[in-house]
Amino acid sequence: MVRRYNADVVTAAWIGFDQERSLGENEEGGRTALPMWIYFIQEALRDRPEHRLPEPPGVVRMWVSRTSGLPASAGAPGALFEAFLEGHLPDTGAIAADGELAGESVDPTTDDEPLF
Repeated sequence: MVRRYNADVVTAAWIGFDQERSLGENEEGGRTALPMWIYFIQEALRDRPEHRLPEPPGVVRMWVSRTSGLPASAGAPGALFEAFLEGHLPDTGAIAADGELAGESVDPTTDDEPLF
């Protein structure tokens, strides 16, 4: 599946009844609405260039350990690419649970952000 994003298009999908009642056995709004949304967004973004909203000032992105929340190397097992406000960064002098030395292994300016 090709992931495409565009800061000009915002969508929501909802399936349900006006009055509260079941959609049917094993049916949920997300399960039922998602195929419809995927079809729509593929068509809506077909000829649009991929781009994102600019990052607001004061936001820093960096890799952190999923278990400890401490900085980690990009691609380290269990590492997540997270956003933080300046002044609220994890301790860059600490050692993450996976053994990565925080301050030396972190590149908060990287654009290698996973999409999901």
